[in-house]
Amino acid sequence: MTKPTKRIFVTESNVIINELPIEMVERKGLGHPDTLSDGIAEEMSRQYSRYCMRNFGFIPHHNFDKVQIIAGLAHPRFGGGEILAPITVNVGGRGIATIGSESIPINEIVIESAFGYMKRTIRNFDERYLRTTPFVGQGSADLISIFERSKDIRLANDTSFGVAHYPLSILENLVLSTEKFVNPTLLTVMKELGEDVKVMGVRIKNNFSLTIGVPVIDRYVSDIREYQNIIRDFQDEIRDFAQGLIDGELTVETNAGDDIKNEKVYLSVIGTSAENGDDGMCGRGNRANGLITPYRPMSLEGVAGKNPISHIGKLYNVLAMNASKEIVEKAGAQEATVHILSKIGTPINQPLVSEISLIFPKHASTSERKSIEKNAENILEENLSRINEITNMILKGDISLF
Repeated sequence: MTKPTKRIFVTESNVIINELPIEMVERKGLGHPDTLSDGIAEEMSRQYSRYCMRNFGFIPHHNFDKVQIIAGLAHPRFGGGEILAPITVNVGGRGIATIGSESIPINEIVIESAFGYMKRTIRNFDERYLRTTPFVGQGSADLISIFERSKDIRLANDTSFGVAHYPLSILENLVLSTEKFVNPTLLTVMKELGEDVKVMGVRIKNNFSLTIGVPVIDRYVSDIREYQNIIRDFQDEIRDFAQGLIDGELTVETNAGDDIKNEKVYLSVIGTSAENGDDGMCGRGNRANGLITPYRPMSLEGVAGKNPISHIGKLYNVLAMNASKEIVEKAGAQEATVHILSKIGTPINQPLVSEISLIFPKHASTSERKSIEKNAENILEENLSRINEITNMILKGDISLF
């Protein structure tokens, strides 16, 4: 009898991220043009999937992950500026347009999703400020065939991999939590701030530095002095919040490109740089865990907009996040990183190969290590057996993908 091919490998890592002498982490906030592109793409996939489930009982093959934002033109100024040209959202991708004799209104779904997402995300958005151009085409015959051959367990429609780690480092948590504190918490009490928040964090040994970009809505600010007061208040709020997340020195700088003397500062009409000169593209910003982490293993796969049924670039990144968290919390590892690789045309619950990289607790005995390894392997197997559950979580919006 042929021995089954081993699919899950458990290895040991000695790189403890919090002990590295330097680390850098970035997050592009919800109003950043790249993140807006991700959000619009994912909204399109969700709305298309929900429409097809309601009307046909299943989700057809689709990938709406080629979204590009072309910046508009604005003239912000103290006391209130104006939008001179709208933001353009170009939507590429592939989808099934007909089921039997019935048509699926893809273009309508695309347009409504773009407008709806922008309106929910950017408080000062108005429909006059956006135009959408759909270029969605039919999916390739081979990928549609793979999709249609799937039954209870879908077949992977790509050869790709997912990767995730847990827990977040101190700096990763600082950067992610800071942006989420700004949007929505601070924005609810500081109407002068816009949603296009970008946080860059650096740790050098035990010294932390945050460089934050945040637009100030022009109509709420009368002059440069009032602008400075807003930024000062913002920095005070950030310092008070962020200092509680770390044990070390913290410096915060906001809108570092400002030229106060010449009054060239970060004003915005609606709260996103997409209004004036900053384009965006789906998959170019945050990874599935909401961060850009150059000191960690990362997939370059953009997950937003891909189908939630069989696209490995989406499913395996989410599954790796879930599994790595469980391995730490239930198996007892100090830290876990999970890599999962698919092969196109094979069941999504049977990856070609997977690796669980563990950092064990200090002073763990040999038997304790073996127990952690075995439990980690079982946890990944269990997550793979429940991979279909991820689809429902994505469609409900229970998982943040950017």
